Amino acid sequence: MKQRKIVIKVVVAMAAAMGLLLGTAASTNVLTEAAETNTAVQDETASGHFGGPDGPDWTRDGNNFNLTGGVLTERIDNQLTSNIRTATVINITGKLYLEGEASRELFSSLNNVTTINGMENVDTAKATNMELMFAEDQALTSIDVSSFDTRKVTDMAAMFANDSSMKSINVANFNTDNVTIMPNMFADMHEVESINGTNFNTQKVTEMTAMFWNDPNLKTVDVSSFQTPNVTSFRAMFADDSSLTSLDLSGFDTQKLLGYSNGTLGLMLRGTSSLTQLTLGPNIQFDKNKTINGASAGLPTLGAPAGSERWQAVAADKGGTVDNPKGATAFLPDELTSLYDQSNANHPTKVETWVPYFKDTLDVKSPINLTVGQSFDPKAGFVSAADGNGEPVTYDQAVAEGKPGGLAVDTSGLDTSKPGTYNVTYSYHMRKAVVKVIVSAAPGVTPNPTPTPNTNGNNSGSSNPAWNPTNPKNPNGTGLPNYADVRNDAVYATKKIYLYQNPTFKKSQRIAAYPKTKRINRPMFVVIDFAKSNGGALRIKVRDVNHGKKTAGKVGYITANPKYVTNVYYQTMPKSNQVKVIATKGVYAYQNANLSGKAKHYRKGARLTVKKLVKHNLTTRYQLSNGHFITGNKKLVIHSR
Repeated sequence: MKQRKIVIKVVVAMAAAMGLLLGTAASTNVLTEAAETNTAVQDETASGHFGGPDGPDWTRDGNNFNLTGGVLTERIDNQLTSNIRTATVINITGKLYLEGEASRELFSSLNNVTTINGMENVDTAKATNMELMFAEDQALTSIDVSSFDTRKVTDMAAMFANDSSMKSINVANFNTDNVTIMPNMFADMHEVESINGTNFNTQKVTEMTAMFWNDPNLKTVDVSSFQTPNVTSFRAMFADDSSLTSLDLSGFDTQKLLGYSNGTLGLMLRGTSSLTQLTLGPNIQFDKNKTINGASAGLPTLGAPAGSERWQAVAADKGGTVDNPKGATAFLPDELTSLYDQSNANHPTKVETWVPYFKDTLDVKSPINLTVGQSFDPKAGFVSAADGNGEPVTYDQAVAEGKPGGLAVDTSGLDTSKPGTYNVTYSYHMRKAVVKVIVSAAPGVTPNPTPTPNTNGNNSGSSNPAWNPTNPKNPNGTGLPNYADVRNDAVYATKKIYLYQNPTFKKSQRIAAYPKTKRINRPMFVVIDFAKSNGGALRIKVRDVNHGKKTAGKVGYITANPKYVTNVYYQTMPKSNQVKVIATKGVYAYQNANLSGKAKHYRKGARLTVKKLVKHNLTTRYQLSNGHFITGNKKLVIHSR
């Protein structure tokens, strides 16, 4: 008996994880084999008794196996498995008390059983071990364990392992205050779609190896309440959960594990290819140098998020949301694990949620104030957007894209006929943003109001009566240079400049500095609006669109002086009708002006003959002599002499 216990404990709890370590399939039905080699063939009977004198009686009637009430104080090994034979339904008809180790393996390896009725009659208040309790019940589609009292249980290893037909399992009421062992608890459950571990107390747990391994249909698993200060193995914990879309590990702590010689989190996230949301806390630490038997033990085998190559922080502290993240940097999987490496001095110090990085962007203005009866203009909430290529588009252009993906504004919850605060949702490609609309009662009219001087340094007006930022092309208006005459246009800095909080520049109000740099690295901005300083100097309100930089997404004011700022996209044809590729990675030519239909790649240094300048949205393209299109971005190509 002792030998069997060791075989089951080691093989079931570690087979999946160690099999993964060795690169094997780990598909052997170890529980069934163990049961078959340790079970004596018994005579065909229709009734019997389990355990001591207070144990339950049983009868078998066709497909029904009936179990009366009683008390079990120790394991009954495989007596249930041996006598149930071809029965498919278990009926527990009386109060059945399970004490100590009696629950261990009690209902395991019942290959034909599809239903267990009367689980509310099972009293587990004195049970201490639920290892393998329902394991290998491959025909069982559901089990009601909501009445279980698990306060004294210390071992839940492989409790539901390889219940490959079970579609749902409710363990929300489990008390796990004293549980120390949870490996393989829900492993190999091929049909289960959700597991709720919200109420699990995991403070004492030391082992979570392969806890949710190989659950290919598992879409949601709530482990947000998990605290893991004593866990020494997360190996393959979520491995091969290919349908899992989100994972909250904010409470996980891997610090003790890394200091333990056999501690491992290798393969923890391998094969989670559908993940689009990953939340990590400050106590998540990795170690790229930790190995066991030559295999990585300090990295979780994180892959790319679904639909993208990189991960981006939501950055909620900057106003980011899951649908519209504001993280300044996009990380490849290896770069993200390096960010959380224990050796990184800049290791994150707060909880952060990571989502797929996409080049399309959407910025909105909120709140918008209206009075009762005033109509809402969707354009008022729109600040800027960029398409899937990262190129800026106007409101009208984004709307004109149509469905799917084009800009849509949902005003279904807005009622301007009465005061209140309403949410209007803007959607563009993969991005969503909410504009708060505040509708107030119409104020009373105040005759001859006293003008209030503007003394806060944010004066966007001018003593020039012709100043008219809404019509910048008016020759008697702003006098804006041609690179800044259209909102949402793209500009870049040719010399060192600063981004300021207000149009009246003050050193104390600098938001960011942009040093002079090579042409291909020049900082780029999208024009949002125009303003003038107190002294009448023209300023441009911009949004930083330097993806991957810490300043990305910042909004402020820059100079409009053409000696420092100019448009990113060429507005004229080269005199020689030739352009030279200067982008380090070269550029692609496309069949269409919207840069769709990739046709050919041109390396850095290539000289290309162009026959036409074509405007597309707020950008420009050059049409080559062969009819293909390339970008007119000055950071990527230059007029050739």
